[in-house]
Amino acid sequence: MNNYYEILGIKRSATDREVRAAFKKLALAFHPDKNQGNKTAEEKFKLINEAYQVLTDAEKRYVFNQKLDNQTYSQAKKPENTVDAKADWQYKSYSEIQNMPDFNSGDYSGQGKFYESKEIPKKESNSLYYIIGFTLCVIIGAAATLFGTYMNHLAAEEHYEKAVLYYNSENYFNAFRACNDALKYEEDYPEVLEMRGNIRFLQKKYKMALLDYQLAEKNYKKPQEKLKLKINNTQNLAEKEQINLDF
Repeated sequence: MNNYYEILGIKRSATDREVRAAFKKLALAFHPDKNQGNKTAEEKFKLINEAYQVLTDAEKRYVFNQKLDNQTYSQAKKPENTVDAKADWQYKSYSEIQNMPDFNSGDYSGQGKFYESKEIPKKESNSLYYIIGFTLCVIIGAAATLFGTYMNHLAAEEHYEKAVLYYNSENYFNAFRACNDALKYEEDYPEVLEMRGNIRFLQKKYKMALLDYQLAEKNYKKPQEKLKLKINNTQNLAEKEQINLDF
């Protein structure tokens, strides 16, 4: 499967504007009118146009991203097949078998080390097994919790990626729905909260936008200067909105 991002020489997170700019630059370079008789340039131009058609359509781009992820996963290195080794006794030579003692004769001369008696270890207290069992239960429970959190984050990330595509295409209705779907899996996802705040700001729902911005600021690991400016601006508009409602 062709990687349209590599064909256009852009990142996966590229905006529609960046996709169009890359397409325009490459299309001019490989256009058939400029490369008459050059089959390689003609094929390259077709691929460039195909990549542009997919990456500028939100739905097609989302489907392509899913296929690209599946291809990457399927090409991951698989563990090498291993062949079970035969049991050690199958490799014993005939002479080694002959030298083994005759269990029926009672003659065990020269086999002292082989038949050296060993002390049977004392049975350990049951409390040790209880501790081990409890520890394993705690570890398994913690691992299950971490795994569940990780899977929720992946699901939230997938919906956020879809929301970005809709948002960049100015399809704010579907972008808002995708944000809500992402927050069902991870309610404190800061990038999603900020995007939903942007959409509410465009809808002039300043109070709701302000709440989203404040939640996003709280959950970002590092301070976001642009977000602080958004909060200040939205707060002023929300106060004016309240004043108008009072009148």
